[in-house]
Amino acid sequence: MLVLNLADIHPRFSAEVEAAKAQINAHAMAANDNRRKTLQMPDAVKADLKSRFDVTWFDDVNESVTKEDIVKGLLGVGEFSLFVAKPGTAKSVLLCDIGCHIAAGREWHGRNVKQGLVVFFAAERKGLTERRVAAWRKKHGLGGIPFVVVGGKLDLTGGLLDAKLLAATIKSWRRSATTNAP
Repeated sequence: MLVLNLADIHPRFSAEVEAAKAQINAHAMAANDNRRKTLQMPDAVKADLKSRFDVTWFDDVNESVTKEDIVKGLLGVGEFSLFVAKPGTAKSVLLCDIGCHIAAGREWHGRNVKQGLVVFFAAERKGLTERRVAAWRKKHGLGGIPFVVVGGKLDLTGGLLDAKLLAATIKSWRRSATTNAP
């Protein structure tokens, strides 16, 4: 491997090379001053982390914490649930039915339900979801329940913007649902 010094190629570059070497050496000396260094996290990141994680230390765990159900024995308050199956196996139908029962506060297949706002994000085929909701509404003869079908593009992988916007929007819907409740 042949390494050439720029100053050796042409003498007029020697001053630039020496100036660059001096800058690099100055940065290296500052970085290697043998002082203890700590990684400084930007304030915006610190604030985001504080709101992002809910931490409970071992000794602070409450022994009397009980599970609060949304759908008895199936969905719990504050829990993350994932329904996975092959395409065309009625996942959306099932979840739409569960969501409508939750919004209406109606028992679902013999399981007690805690009524609340349901936001159904129809990432694809929003019109189909709306037809299912309309059929459910007609079958049960209900109206005015806190159930929202949302479509459009939602990016939860490229940053927090969409998540924060959706969360703020859902909070406003929740306030609206509780003030307009029968």
